[in-house]
Amino acid sequence: MAEHPSIEARFADYFANWNISLPEGAVDSQKPGVLREAGWTIRFIFGTDARGPYLEFYATHRMTNDRRLRLYASGQSQGLDAIQDLYRWKPEVPGDQERAKKRYREHNARVAEALEALGLYPTGDVNA
Repeated sequence: MAEHPSIEARFADYFANWNISLPEGAVDSQKPGVLREAGWTIRFIFGTDARGPYLEFYATHRMTNDRRLRLYASGQSQGLDAIQDLYRWKPEVPGDQERAKKRYREHNARVAEALEALGLYPTGDVNA
């Protein structure tokens, strides 16, 4: 059976364009952390669920949308809900803007609450 790339390697690969990697020993210590590099603010935690051990990160950058991802030791990854920075609606559909705005606000409130509970909420960040 082929071995999967380490969590550290997969994280570094995800942020390769910005030359960002986890601090040395982060996976071994399992301590949450924050990286501020190349315009990114990346908060990360470690945990375990039914899929096994993982690193979960929430990344913000003022020039793009927020990202939230779990990288598993097994090699799997799982995209998770992030705070949305905009919403769309169809002007030709009566009430669609109000519906879309309500859904947007409910989504962001739910995600912000979950992030805050995990210690991943981007307090003070431009996109928050």
